Amino acid sequence: MGSIILSIAVVAAGIVIGLLRGGSIDALASVRPKWWGLVAGGFVAHAVAESFDVPGALSLSVIGTFALIVGLMANGPTIKGAIVTAFGLSMNLLALVLNGAVPIRFEALSAAGIVEPTITVDEVASVGHLLELETVDSRLGFLGDVIPIAVLSSVISIGDLVTFAGVIVIVSGLMAARRRVGVDVDDLFAPVPAQLTEILDLDAAPPASTATDDDVIVVVDGVMADGVANNGASADGEPIDLTIGSTVDLQDPDDLWADEPDEGVRILGPTSSSS
Repeated sequence: MGSIILSIAVVAAGIVIGLLRGGSIDALASVRPKWWGLVAGGFVAHAVAESFDVPGALSLSVIGTFALIVGLMANGPTIKGAIVTAFGLSMNLLALVLNGAVPIRFEALSAAGIVEPTITVDEVASVGHLLELETVDSRLGFLGDVIPIAVLSSVISIGDLVTFAGVIVIVSGLMAARRRVGVDVDDLFAPVPAQLTEILDLDAAPPASTATDDDVIVVVDGVMADGVANNGASADGEPIDLTIGSTVDLQDPDDLWADEPDEGVRILGPTSSSS
């Protein structure tokens, strides 16, 4: 079971990677995962049970770890790394429940410098709460603490490695997903200038117009008139200008078509709606 110091180091590694990807630490404060109360409560229970030899530590660790797994699974579809983290915790929980404590390998303890090289396995009186020396009777002992980390004088499990990898993905991913992209929303949705004119070449008969007489202003020979006359053409058959005025509330200017494919229709706009 990973130490608190190692857990902090893993979170720090995720933050560094997130910053390198262009993310922001402030983005983490805006994260609101599903069932966040369950995730927070499970984390606190798990941390307390692992760090302190309190009464009922085993039950507290099991409940806290299970709550974390459920909360992470609920966020799996939206938060990258959540499923991986839940899988790692599940491996640790399985070893804990099957043995009543996490099996820890003596050779790993020696390699990590936790016990002196001259001490034999029979001389080890205790390895800490929620832990027990691995024996031939240990169930799924390979899921216990078998990986020494000498620099931190710690021994972790395969489940810890998977969990740490998932945490790094979660932290760095959330930071990078909310990085600034340099887009001004006001500029993005700014209206197209009224002077912009687009010439439409109608090669095929389009669907019927959804516009009504009140939606457009028709300009025929320089004179404005309400409504669309003669199916979009002037009396002499010349193409007419359909100018979308500032009071128009058309959903999509492309919905405005001439009924005859041979008639050219020139649409001016769109302009900002003042309605």
